[in-house]
Order: sequence, then C-alpha cells, then structure tokens
Amino acid sequence: MTFQEYSLHSRNLIEENLKSFLHTQHEEEIPQILQRQDVIGSLEEFVFKGKLIRGTLFFLTIELLGGKISKEHIDIACAIELIHSSLLIQDDIIDNDRVRRGGKTIFAVYEEKGKDIKAFDSRHYGISIAILVADVATYLAMELISNFKDRSVGSLLKYFSREIKIVALAEGIDSELGQTLQEATKDEIYAVYKYKTARYTFSLPFVMGCIVMQAGENIKKEFEELGECVGTIFQIKDDMLGLLGDEAIIGKPVGSDVRENKKTLIRSLLYEKTDNIEKELLDSSFGNVDLTDKQLNSIKDLVAKHQIVSELDKDIDKIMEKAWVIFEEVDGIKEYKNILKSLLEFNLQRKA
Repeated sequence: MTFQEYSLHSRNLIEENLKSFLHTQHEEEIPQILQRQDVIGSLEEFVFKGKLIRGTLFFLTIELLGGKISKEHIDIACAIELIHSSLLIQDDIIDNDRVRRGGKTIFAVYEEKGKDIKAFDSRHYGISIAILVADVATYLAMELISNFKDRSVGSLLKYFSREIKIVALAEGIDSELGQTLQEATKDEIYAVYKYKTARYTFSLPFVMGCIVMQAGENIKKEFEELGECVGTIFQIKDDMLGLLGDEAIIGKPVGSDVRENKKTLIRSLLYEKTDNIEKELLDSSFGNVDLTDKQLNSIKDLVAKHQIVSELDKDIDKIMEKAWVIFEEVDGIKEYKNILKSLLEFNLQRKA
C-alpha cells in the first residue's frame, strides 16, 4: 500500500469525526447569538480543503509501532489538523496572502463580509475575525486532545503546546527577515525551515504518535529527527513550487515569496550567483508587491540560467541520505514501515 492509498482511508476517518465534532459545537456548545459570523462553518470549510496529511502521519506512527486506531486517536488527529489550519490562517494574515488551497484566505473571506455589513474598515474587520477563527481552532484542538483518557495526556499536551509555541516564534523571525533589508545566512534560513515548518508538519505528528504508544526516548528521537529531515525537504520543495509551479495545482499564487521578500534558499543562491546587473533585477523584484509577470519570468530565467534547482537538489540529496539512515533504524511493523517509505519517496517527487 502506498502512502497516498493509506491517506485516503485516514482522511475519511478524520473528516467524519471532525464534521461530527464541529456540528456538535454548532448545535450544543455555542449560543445562537454567537453564531452570527459562522466562525465554525468557515473553519470547517477551510480545514477540509486541505489534504489532512498531518493527522494521517499520526495514525501511521501508531500503527507502525503496533497500535490500533481508536476514537481518542481520531480526536487527536483532528486536533492536529485544526492547529495546522490555525497556523495557516495566521500565516496568510502575516504574509498578506489572499489565496490558499485554491480559494480565498479566511481574512479575505471576512473582508468581503465586512463590505457586506458595511463595516467602517472592512480589511481590519476581515483580519480581526480571521485571528479569532484561528484562536477558536486552537482551543478546539486542545479540547479534542483532552479527550484522551490516558496517563500520557499531560505529556501529549505539553509537547503539543511547546511545538506550536516554537512555530509562532519562528514565524516571527521569518516575518522580520522578510520585512527588513537584513540578509539571512544559510543557517538562519534552515532554522526557519526547521522550526516554522518541518517540526510541526512531520515531527509533531510522529512524536505525538510515539507518546500515545508510550515509546522510549530513543524511538521518539528517531522519529523527531526523521520528521525534521522530511519536513525540511518539504519546505525546499514548497519554495520551488511557489516560484516554478502551476498555480492551478498548488492552490496559491506563484511568486508570492518574491513579492514578500521571503529569505528562501532560492533567493540566497540567486544573490550568490548573479552578476551586478542581474542583482539589480533581484533588488527591484524581491519585496515588490506590484511585481509584474515580466519581472517574475525574468527571475525564473535566472533560476534556470544559474542552475538553482540543481543546487537545491544537492542539498535535498544530503538531507535525504540522513533520512534514509534514520529510516533504516526505525523498528516497526513491516507493512506500515513500507508505507512510511512510500511517504519519503513521494515527498521527493511531489508536485503540489
């Protein structure tokens, strides 16, 4: 079974359970007067536009370590997906991105609603409500994790909270680097990749699965490091797709990292390899919110000319070498270890 096939079943479990939970929030938990802005409905729509991969990784870890998926495990997977959506909603506000998952971002949706209700400042209204949607998602996630009736629930919540705190801090560094002339070192870029994306995308669901299974510290360390490797590659690939991908496939605008002056490895390598005339193009493009298609295509031409993708592939190969060594050390049920292997291979080839 491939990871894609495995994820279809896990997605159904997560989606069915989360729909039921959110429906309960509508019908029983939230007073009618507080439902006017349909925060839960907006959150539900946003969550289910995603691939629900992080919850799937949590399931895979449990089954690889010999466990069986229970209702409480499904609740935790739903919590992981809710916190993912919370982080994306905030990230879109910080980056001023108006498209996500092929549709309007949450703040853009509520900005339109602000116009409908004739809010004094529809943009401010949209951002305000989006922040609250993210908050609600976070607290719903904590509620779902608290359903776990096991002595390890304290460790689970502590780890979960710590990792999300680290994401928030890394988001701050990423924002600072993007909004200033400060250049980032390669180590700084990799640190942002690790703490903003890699750990919560892969290490978090892996380690939470280990905690639920009461695995030893060595096993948790293996999964944590494997997650960092896979997640870093995921982010490098994301950068490539964000510049060179198909907007219809990736579900967000191509070139947004350039407009936002994101300090990516692509940007770093371009400045390292281009001549002074080419750097003038880079200077006029990175951080330019009015970036034209012509400028963007010129950036793509420079990426091709200086073989930036080949340079990034070398970095990916080095990280993947480490990942395979860790993978071989992971001890678990063969069927699920093969699915994990399929995930590692898929991550190298992903197109969206």
